Amino acid sequence: MSYKQEIIRTIEKLIDAQNEKGLKKYGHTLEDCDPGEYNWGQMIIEELIDALQYQQKEIHRLQFAADMTLNQFQELSKRTQPVAKTTDDFKKNLSNYAMGLAGEAGEVIDALKKTIYHGHELDRMEVMKELGDVLHYVSGLATMLDIELENVARANIVKLQKRYPNGFSKENSINRTE
Repeated sequence: MSYKQEIIRTIEKLIDAQNEKGLKKYGHTLEDCDPGEYNWGQMIIEELIDALQYQQKEIHRLQFAADMTLNQFQELSKRTQPVAKTTDDFKKNLSNYAMGLAGEAGEVIDALKKTIYHGHELDRMEVMKELGDVLHYVSGLATMLDIELENVARANIVKLQKRYPNGFSKENSINRTE
């Protein structure tokens, strides 16, 4: 599915959801309304004011997300992490998150497999969501082990710089000493 088709599909779903809300709340959809039933001009103004307020909230949310560090992500991700009260709980939580990581990595692989081998179009949004799930489980494991996610990232970069000082090459990969 092309990016344009994804957008159209998303808009159609949103319209359907909005119609369902209207049906539940008012007993009919906007399409079914009598043109003289409401002051449509006033409603447009009210909706535009709401839209501006929503836009402001979204701008603040996006600015926060754009400036988010890995450690901030880790802190926010803790919200859904199980709490260990015993050593047994701790082991089970580690196991659960390790399995969750493997499962989500498998979903990334499956999305790519469908593109590479089954002729599906690459759904970048789906891959991004699955990578986010992978990041959540990595973050959770780091949290359980009292490791800051930014330290994981730094250590990995240092390791890769030592292993491949001039960038990746097959020769360096085959002959690596570490």
